[in-house]
Amino acid sequence: MPGSYTSSRRYGAIVSTGTVSLYAGSKLYLAVYNKNNNNTSRSYLTIGGDLKLYGDIYIELGSSYTPAAGDEIIFWTVAKEVTGNPVLHLPELPAGLYWDATGLLTKEGKLRVTDQPTGINAVDVDQLNGGTFYTLDGVRIDKPTKKGLYIRNGKKIIIK
Repeated sequence: MPGSYTSSRRYGAIVSTGTVSLYAGSKLYLAVYNKNNNNTSRSYLTIGGDLKLYGDIYIELGSSYTPAAGDEIIFWTVAKEVTGNPVLHLPELPAGLYWDATGLLTKEGKLRVTDQPTGINAVDVDQLNGGTFYTLDGVRIDKPTKKGLYIRNGKKIIIK
């Protein structure tokens, strides 16, 4: 996880003037403590070159942060290009809130909290396998942990 470590908080930046790569099998942990997008509110990356994302990205929420509709968290700024197809591991939000990851794989890697489902985003049917589920907002999960509608092998699955 980028930045400063204490027993209770991990925040701050990794700054690179060149390219940063998250290879397949690698893990990047990013934390959010509030929506302010300042040096102590989250962990983030500042990249002077390209950002190549092929591993797993885990987003963690600090215990003092209560997400609300309209929150936008910027996890990186990239000077050149963002490429890849990372697996996102997003924490569960309070009832009625949804993650919108449509702005994450951009030069300003932005994750939004919304009160409107955003549909199925960035699910490549060719990449689906027998054990992988996707939420309606396109987030890959290993196994559903709550009731709802999921996508598996290109088909809708209802968990009651």
